Amino acid sequence: MVIIIRIDVYHIIRKNLTVQLAVVICGTRLQEGLMMLKSAAVFTLTKLHFHVFAEDHLHIPIRQRLNEISVISQNTITYDVLPIKFPKDNADIWKKLFKPCSCQRLFLPYLLKKTDSLIYLDTDILFMRPPEDLWNFFNKFNATQLVAVSPEGEDIRTSWYNKFAQHPYYGKLGINSDVILMNLTRMRKANWNDKVTKVYQKYRSSIVLGDQDILNAIFHFHPEMVYVLTCAWNYRPDHCRYGRNDCKHAYKNGVSLLHGDRQTFHKNDFPSFRIVYEVIQNYDFKTGVTRGIYNPLKRILPMVQKSYCSRIWESMIMILKRYRREHKL
Repeated sequence: MVIIIRIDVYHIIRKNLTVQLAVVICGTRLQEGLMMLKSAAVFTLTKLHFHVFAEDHLHIPIRQRLNEISVISQNTITYDVLPIKFPKDNADIWKKLFKPCSCQRLFLPYLLKKTDSLIYLDTDILFMRPPEDLWNFFNKFNATQLVAVSPEGEDIRTSWYNKFAQHPYYGKLGINSDVILMNLTRMRKANWNDKVTKVYQKYRSSIVLGDQDILNAIFHFHPEMVYVLTCAWNYRPDHCRYGRNDCKHAYKNGVSLLHGDRQTFHKNDFPSFRIVYEVIQNYDFKTGVTRGIYNPLKRILPMVQKSYCSRIWESMIMILKRYRREHKL
């Protein structure tokens, strides 16, 4: 008799994987940044390591909260809390170029010399599925690609770069820099810091969006370095605020990352975004994702009709619906 043993390779890979996430927390973004990390911890099915760059006075509360999450996850989540650090010769320029500390992401390849790859995320982002699903895109990079990003816009009528940019930008509509998969090893080999400095020096008079403009200019000249993610991995109010859904992929297949830019998670202009944030904020790890997140969102979101974005509530929980069944979340 032949006995066939089924080996679930997918779960073996997840068991041995450690997903590296990086975030920069400054100013008033403490709670928001911790919420982003909490959402990653809520949905993950593997190990996570957080690289948290923060102002010195925020280190203690960050460690306290991440210690709690680490205990809950039975030490499958580890972290480093690191100081904000810019190149010494022009640190003041980088600190003031855009929002506080936002340019820190440009220098991660040299600040984390022992790290091969990571996912950088802004504080105002929530995972709506396991972060390792995003990590898997590293396996799709070709030999020249060193970052993965999503477009800044989907519609030429409303996108920023094709209307207002006074400097070169990637593709037809530019890229958004708030979610970036970074192969740090390849970035170091490509003399990344030199590219950043040269672009800044050449276009500094026309930079409006800080580090995002610098990235756009670099990748305008090096499009071969970019792997393009769908807008579902960076779903923002701009995708639904004008009465249509400009992110067709998210509408059909579900929202993977919810991006509450411009303080959307904390305002009533887009209540569906705020509700998702509040439900995850109040989530108790002991409850389980189905009872603690999926069921409340399924109950509350259909009742909100204040904005066009509220009408796509099913897309917001579409992937979560599938994952809770497959993995008993």
